[in-house]
Amino acid sequence: MHRLLLVLFLFSCQQQAETSMATLQWLPGVWKMPTPDGVLVERWWRVNADTLRGQGYVLQGRDSLLIEDFEIYKNEDAQLVYGAKVKAQNDGKTIRYVAAGQKGDSIVFENPAHDFPQKIIYRRLSDSSFAAAIAGMQQGKYRRVDFHFSK
Repeated sequence: MHRLLLVLFLFSCQQQAETSMATLQWLPGVWKMPTPDGVLVERWWRVNADTLRGQGYVLQGRDSLLIEDFEIYKNEDAQLVYGAKVKAQNDGKTIRYVAAGQKGDSIVFENPAHDFPQKIIYRRLSDSSFAAAIAGMQQGKYRRVDFHFSK
């Protein structure tokens, strides 16, 4: 009986990981958000069934300025991880966030040990738009920055 419960538990964990990556099947593509400083762009592509990679940059006229490289992948424990390497921050190191929850087309990644943000949120709004947010405590106050991208 204990073996059966263990097998069912392991199977349910594997299914959750599969569902989590499936939640992001809409993300590959080029997404844009106009700002006063230029157009903020997130460009995502699928590397394989378990990995998405992307870049965030700002377009200013004909120039582009790379802001960050990011990826979402399944780690060895079948958890989804969001890794972000922001130019000129964190000594060039990738900061990792683990998927903490998902519902429908929304997913939340968390890293409570990071200074800011501690949460990264992606929510699909339609086939051509999504909302993202970074949130958490910064200098003792809660802060949230929202982004609205479209194709």
